[in-house]
Amino acid sequence: MANRQHLSPKIIGLVIGIIAAVLILSASYIILSKPSSSTLLSNSSTTTINSARSVIKIKSSKENVTQTLEFNDQINHIALTSNPANSQDQNYWSSQDRVYTKLKDKWYYLDISNKQAYKMFFGTMFSSSKKLFTSHNFDKFDRAALDKLKVKLDGLSGYHISYQGSDADIIKGILESSQVTNSQATPLANQIEKVVLNIKTDRHQNLRDLEYKLIYKQDMGSISFHLSNINEVNKLTIPKNITSQAKETSLENLQK
Repeated sequence: MANRQHLSPKIIGLVIGIIAAVLILSASYIILSKPSSSTLLSNSSTTTINSARSVIKIKSSKENVTQTLEFNDQINHIALTSNPANSQDQNYWSSQDRVYTKLKDKWYYLDISNKQAYKMFFGTMFSSSKKLFTSHNFDKFDRAALDKLKVKLDGLSGYHISYQGSDADIIKGILESSQVTNSQATPLANQIEKVVLNIKTDRHQNLRDLEYKLIYKQDMGSISFHLSNINEVNKLTIPKNITSQAKETSLENLQK
C-alpha cells in the first residue's frame, strides 16, 4: 500500500490564509478603484432610461414654475404648476388607451385606443417631454471641465461626482449639455453666480441620479433639475379619484 502524505494543519492554515488574502485584496481593489470623471460621464451618458421621475424648478422675481414627469412603459404623468397660477398650468396622465387632463379643476379623458391621430399627437408630446426631462448628454463637458470634476465612491454601490462653486468651464458644460437650460431663456455663463452638481451611477457606471442647480447673480432666480428613480419606477397608477370623475371629451374641445 502506498504511503500517504498528510499536510500539516499549519500548512493547510497557511494556504487558506493566502487564498483569503488574495480574495480580500482583489475585492478591495474592485471596491476602491474609481474610473476617471471622463470615463464615468461618457459611459453613464449612454444609459437607456425606460422609467424615471424628474422635476424641473424655475424661480424668478415674477413667478415660480415647477414641471414634473414620471413614467414607465405603461403610464406617463406630466404636470406644470405656477405660483401664482396661470393659464399655462397643465396636468396629464396617460395609459395605453386613455389620456386624462385637468381643465378648470375638472378632469376629462380622451379615448385614444382607436384614434391614430390622437395617439400621434400625445405620443409626440410625451416623447418630447421625456427627452427634456431625462437629458444627460455629458459628452458636452470639455476636458477643462472634466479635469475639475472628481469621482468619489458612493458607498459600495457606485460612484458619485459632486461639485459646488462658480467655475466657468463647469457652468459652460452644464449649459451646453442640458436640454432643460436649452429649452428656457438660456442664461449666459456670466449670469450664473454658483452651480451645484451631483451625478450618481451604479458600479456598472449606469446613471442612477442626476441633480443640478444654477443660481443667478443678483438674486434673479435659479433653475434646478433632478432626475431620479432611473429604471426603478415599476409601479405607476393613475389615481382612482381621477379615473372615476373624468368625463369623456375630444381633442378639438381641449384645443378650444
